[in-house]
Amino acid sequence: MTKFFAVGNIFFNMLKTNGFGGLLSARAERLRAISARSARAAALSVLLAVPGCQPPVRPSVDQPNLLFISIDTLRADALGVYGQRLAPSPNIDRLAAEGVRFEHCSTAAPSTLPSHATMFTGKYPYAHGVRANAGYLLHDSEVTLAEVLREAGYATGAEVAAPVISRRTQLNQGFDQYRDTSDFDIELTSREVNGETETYPERDASDITRHALRFIETHADEPFFLWLHYFDVHSYYLPPNPFATRFAKSGYHGEVAYVDDQLARVWSALEQHGIDDRTLVVLTSDHGEGLGEHAETTHTFFVYDTTIRVPLIVRGPSVAEGVVSDEFVATVDLMPTLLDLLGLAPPSGMQGRSFASSLRGRGGAMDDETLAYGESLEPLNVFGASVLRFVRRGSWKYIHKVEPELYDTSTDPLELENRADRNPGVVRELRSALGALVEATPLPTGRARTAVDPSTIEQLLLLGYVPTSPPPRTLELEVDSLEAHPPDPSTLARDFSLFSQAWGGVQSDQLEASRSIFEGLADRHPDSASILQGLILVYEQLGLADETPALLRRALELNPGDPIFATKLGRLRGEAGDLDEAERVLTDALNIEPCASQPRIVLSNLLHDAGRYEAQLAVLHEGNERCPASTDLANDYAYALATLANPELRDGDKALAIARRVVATTDGASPALIDTLACALAETGDFEQAVIESERALSVLGLRKSDSASSDVFRAHLDTLRSGRAVRD
Repeated sequence: MTKFFAVGNIFFNMLKTNGFGGLLSARAERLRAISARSARAAALSVLLAVPGCQPPVRPSVDQPNLLFISIDTLRADALGVYGQRLAPSPNIDRLAAEGVRFEHCSTAAPSTLPSHATMFTGKYPYAHGVRANAGYLLHDSEVTLAEVLREAGYATGAEVAAPVISRRTQLNQGFDQYRDTSDFDIELTSREVNGETETYPERDASDITRHALRFIETHADEPFFLWLHYFDVHSYYLPPNPFATRFAKSGYHGEVAYVDDQLARVWSALEQHGIDDRTLVVLTSDHGEGLGEHAETTHTFFVYDTTIRVPLIVRGPSVAEGVVSDEFVATVDLMPTLLDLLGLAPPSGMQGRSFASSLRGRGGAMDDETLAYGESLEPLNVFGASVLRFVRRGSWKYIHKVEPELYDTSTDPLELENRADRNPGVVRELRSALGALVEATPLPTGRARTAVDPSTIEQLLLLGYVPTSPPPRTLELEVDSLEAHPPDPSTLARDFSLFSQAWGGVQSDQLEASRSIFEGLADRHPDSASILQGLILVYEQLGLADETPALLRRALELNPGDPIFATKLGRLRGEAGDLDEAERVLTDALNIEPCASQPRIVLSNLLHDAGRYEAQLAVLHEGNERCPASTDLANDYAYALATLANPELRDGDKALAIARRVVATTDGASPALIDTLACALAETGDFEQAVIESERALSVLGLRKSDSASSDVFRAHLDTLRSGRAVRD
């Protein structure tokens, strides 16, 4: 059996007991191909060298630093300066008093990944291609704010709190240092719940701050760009004391107060190092939170201002002080604005525009003709409805769907009175503007959609997200279509609430209740692969193995080649002894998504168990060749080359070269990859070094506090290597 699945098969229980600090998270490091990195650098050089643009130069120490803070899920009205009477944010309020606060800032999506991709590219989701939290990554061809600043000589760093924007999403483009939940030197959020300590797959605010202070100290004498992502305000709302006690009636605002308290430490660090007056500080959010308004408890589905309006506060050199701006701006404008303030030329193709003149106190560059856009794919992903889109111009906000909605946000900020019927001219005008905006924008230059594996779904679930996959390929054309068709998302509010409730039951082990809800939803929405996905997981957890294959076959009819469904069905049919169907299903998936690691690994395991070692090696070789960015596939290939029982198929030198490359790429953070390196060294005869690496794998495993099953595998390998024998699988 190949290495990844032998150890990785335990990941679900490990996540349940140990949070995200286990073995699978260590494998989340993504190999960045040298050729792709070089291509980006070359593209960036061309963009910055166009006529009229200044060539990149090393900035002087007087060049402003950029500290960018995104507080996940933060509604604007959760802050004191935006009218929150609970007063949870004295330190953020102080920041606003020293700079410019925008009353009206719109985000591009009510989801974390596409929203951040918009902030850091200056493009809307349909333009950069990242449309949802799962199944998408930022293509190498996109030029990010971090890449521009690094090219200009800035030290760049990011402290990211949630796996939904980990390295594998490729938001790390341009960052010298990008620490996320897969790093071994981080602390996950732990809270006391019903007398027991629960650990969540997110970094605690104190951990983000701890590393932020180190970065500031290290780079205080040179210009830097530091992005701090705080995730605590996201559900579940479990603030630590004293904030839990102070905000006993609102855990959400308690989390806001906790993050605000941490930011006081960041402000102090800037002051202590004497760089406060030359640091441009930007504080915003990726989206808000429904909190029960518009029939939405959390976010991702609707595009009302409960989740679309976000705070925006800017303070620093050349920024006016104590200003409250009524000008309407959007997060898509952040990248061009910040580059403008820093005196750097923007790359071409951005859809946002600079509002730097407003920050400098010279009046607004934005006007009533400025159009902002946003979208949610969730109605399509879950129910097959149209993509939910909106545009805003001035105070008018138009939501594009079967039954269009129009709100005058100046007189109706809660969006309670739909004025579409009374203002048909405004509806026609904004619908036309929406079409012109989308049609005038070139499609993404690179493929942003990627395979989703089961671990991603379970990570989202543990974070309180409602896990959904991208729309089936049969509906892929719907993503870019502006034609609205039934069902109208507004009629689906109750079913989406039930959908969320069912996933909550999965997370809390209320499986029978979840089963009942999912089955009812499946009856009403028989063509929903996302609903089937939830029902399948419930059946698996309930041990209903006989009923699961039929559901999986139906899911694959709806979404041919889906790697999650194919992996599950292939594994079940393999366990049942039907290798023919298993191999067919898995091969079909790989023909569509060749770099989906899970179906390839399961197919490799089945071939191994059947004694078809040559076919197994061919499957892994193809994966390694076609998908050089996959550390999982490279690791499995190296492990097979080092440990297969057939000596004619083993190749220790090749295994060692691959293993060394992968371990170096991940900075030695993954115990599984280090263990493969040990096995490869043994196959070449270097048992002394093999033992050293095997001991290192166990040491890193201990740092990650992983479970005993992983430890048992690696200890058995160490005992074999110490006896002077190579590992054989």
